[in-house]
Amino acid sequence: EPSTPPRRGSYVPISFIAPHTPDFGPSGSLSRDAPSTPSESPVAAGAKSRESPFYMTRRVKRRLSELEASFDFWEGRALPCADLVSGESSVRSVLARILDVKGTTSSVCYMRETESKQEGMQLRKLPHIMYRMSYLEPESPASSSARSCVEEALFPARACVIQSDDDVAYREYVMWPSRRLEMLGENDKTSCSTCMADSIAAMRRHLRENSCVILHYRYRGGEALLEACQATRSVAESDLQICLSLKQSTTGTTEINRVAGSISKGLKLSALCLKLDLFISPTLAKNLSTAELSTLATVVAGFERGLEDLILGWNTDTLFHRYLADLERKFEEAGSGNEAEDLPCDCAGAGAAPRGCCLSLDGLLRRVNCLCARVGCMDTNKIFRALRADAEASAFIQKNSKFFCRSTTRLVVALVGLMYADLALEGGKDRECLYRRMRVLCRTDSRDSFRYEMLVRETLCKGVCGREFVKNEYFFPPRHIPDNYRDVVPASQYDAAADIYPAGVTTYTDLFSDEGLRKVEGRVVELEHKISQRLLPESCYDRSQHWNCVRRTKTFFGARYLWTKEQKSQSSAGKAGGIRLDVPRVPKWVREDVEDPLVRCRVVPENFINSSAVNIYHDGSEGIQSHYDDDSRFARPIVSLRLFSDSRLSFGTQFFGYVNGSFFVPMPRGCITVMEERGYAANGIKHSVRPTDMTAKSVAVI
Repeated sequence: EPSTPPRRGSYVPISFIAPHTPDFGPSGSLSRDAPSTPSESPVAAGAKSRESPFYMTRRVKRRLSELEASFDFWEGRALPCADLVSGESSVRSVLARILDVKGTTSSVCYMRETESKQEGMQLRKLPHIMYRMSYLEPESPASSSARSCVEEALFPARACVIQSDDDVAYREYVMWPSRRLEMLGENDKTSCSTCMADSIAAMRRHLRENSCVILHYRYRGGEALLEACQATRSVAESDLQICLSLKQSTTGTTEINRVAGSISKGLKLSALCLKLDLFISPTLAKNLSTAELSTLATVVAGFERGLEDLILGWNTDTLFHRYLADLERKFEEAGSGNEAEDLPCDCAGAGAAPRGCCLSLDGLLRRVNCLCARVGCMDTNKIFRALRADAEASAFIQKNSKFFCRSTTRLVVALVGLMYADLALEGGKDRECLYRRMRVLCRTDSRDSFRYEMLVRETLCKGVCGREFVKNEYFFPPRHIPDNYRDVVPASQYDAAADIYPAGVTTYTDLFSDEGLRKVEGRVVELEHKISQRLLPESCYDRSQHWNCVRRTKTFFGARYLWTKEQKSQSSAGKAGGIRLDVPRVPKWVREDVEDPLVRCRVVPENFINSSAVNIYHDGSEGIQSHYDDDSRFARPIVSLRLFSDSRLSFGTQFFGYVNGSFFVPMPRGCITVMEERGYAANGIKHSVRPTDMTAKSVAVI
């Protein structure tokens, strides 16, 4: 994909015109004119013939315009070619390119009931589990059933609009069909109502912060594929839903904020991140074939393409037409600044463009510079020069060259110029600026979800004292294993012929009695008291604080390892592999109350444990980010005991270890978790404890 739009008369590959899009093109559309493979492309073969479909002759320009006009709503964003042909980009086309860079973010998902059994105000259950089948590929080309479904069957449909601060409400709604009619009311924390959705555009009025719009369907299969639910009472019968949820975040404006922050630290823009998913019932997830699931993935991908017009309209109107007009009006109301006759001739008299008109990028830059000159602040030309002079900003732009092509960079600089003028009009008072109330609407690929639903083999065991406990071994589902699995796990550890792929992690439950757990938990409380009274050397514990609240404490006995950024930056950090022995010995209660029962039940070998750590999550609001326990410092197996409340050990999560996980294992109170010596869990993937998987105080003795 070229980093800049091609010049007029140059060759334009189809992959640039419509990247990341399943081939939905009908017979006679662009998909027929374009080469089916790169090897057939005249450009790839070096052909220079004017008969090439990529050569921008007048005949081809006219044909492209006809194709653009004939595209359906769900594939209309595939062709921002009017700007490539004319040589002048519009604001809308540049925003369309940013959407194409993002690619497809939707997927087919299903929900499972939480495994947590704890109850009470202090120990509420862990959230339900969302499984996201991101390994499914949409059909290409789309099947006739998927095409007709997207074109005809999605609307009108009964919609439920849920307004809530967290995801619990909509997960409960999707999880329990029989309770949906009960939820269509109001309470203190959640507003749940129903309406009829006639089109994608009609849903815009329901898209706001902390809202979730759920469209209801019944799965029919075959050519019919889906049937839209229209009566209110039919929502309880829906086994397939399309969900659009929105949350405020700054992750959707990372590139804009990084550029804005290099100009002024106070400039920051927030986003409404839109998550689009197609939920199916667990029964459908179990019974449908891979081909049928891929058809559903194609449907939700087509729905996502239809959303792009809504997103482009929102951002073009909010970020540029409305924002620019509001700033010009604010300047006029302020009644200060340079007079129009003092402005350059190309700026004087530049009035507000009518809303909905096609604003060109060059026209936007002229109007922004005009406003900046009137306000008396830095214009886009000076911002460009400042970015070039800033080594960190330049490195960031070069590193993210897929996003920052020439036209995108100019658009971002124009927006930063507006924000800077906004700040200047308010006398540097950031809280009064209009951009504090603006929201960019963008799609996001981040989900509180997991990719694989693990298979569990339970074995009833009996300890030497006669107490029965359960051994749980975890396996990947057949035909769905991580890409690096065979590179990490020795062939002797799995059976490819039988599709048996162990994850290399085992848990033991009911090994400790409730009385034994209470005894160990009492010892942990005593340890907390000693730390608060500074009765232990500071080298053996590390506390994570937020303001005056301690959220997490790590304590080390027998040995400690250097793990913080400050510790690793020391000149002596590499000595002894980063291991230090300047901590107290392993406490007697750890040896007697934790280690000895594990040795007697043959969970760990005798005389194997030479150190222990106690991780205290004081209120469950802070977990631990994704990390490896590297084999140069940690011998296998790695064993932990969970105390006080239920939790989960997540593997392969992203973004500080909180989203887009690969799989997890439950860790109820009293659970022993073992990551095995030659297993995938210990050696092939990072693990974490997410704050969403703790609802109260939780402790791990490792």
